[in-house]
Amino acid sequence: PWRGRVSALLNYLICEGLRHYGEDLWAERIALSGLELLRNAWQDGHCVFDSFNAQTGAGDDLQQDAMAPSGLLLGALGIGLLIDEEPWDGMRLGNLSGAEMALHGFALHGDRYDLASGPWGFSVRRNGKPWIETDRPVILRNIVCGERDISLHAKVAGGGPLTLRFFGYGPGQEISVKVNGRLVKAA
Repeated sequence: PWRGRVSALLNYLICEGLRHYGEDLWAERIALSGLELLRNAWQDGHCVFDSFNAQTGAGDDLQQDAMAPSGLLLGALGIGLLIDEEPWDGMRLGNLSGAEMALHGFALHGDRYDLASGPWGFSVRRNGKPWIETDRPVILRNIVCGERDISLHAKVAGGGPLTLRFFGYGPGQEISVKVNGRLVKAA
């Protein structure tokens, strides 16, 4: 078991490694707990600490910078629960935990994204217009949208059916949709 302090930098590196190896639920668990530590420190005294006491969650229990830039990595992990750019899988959207959260106006590749997740699913608006909606918590990776085709990788907690809605295509327009390498029915 870990006996030292909770380190923002170490948590960030561990989460990135876990995501790379497909351990998204473990990465989310660490990210959510780190986000809670950051939220509490900010609410208690507008502080961003580099490390936190592993038992109490306190960051001010020892002498350290109350505005440590590396502490913001915990916030970056929180943003990553909604949107991220992975070097190995491209754009990643969503989370498996169904955490209720939202992010507005996030800039990526010249577009602006508004994202929301919860136990009900996940929704994305791109440049102010609906883009993707799901009926369950999900992680979408490697999203490639063409004029007549969409391909992506989807991971759903616990498996089972997933309903994906894509917006921005004309009514009755035929689109080819591949999810996890398999052609699926588009409605």
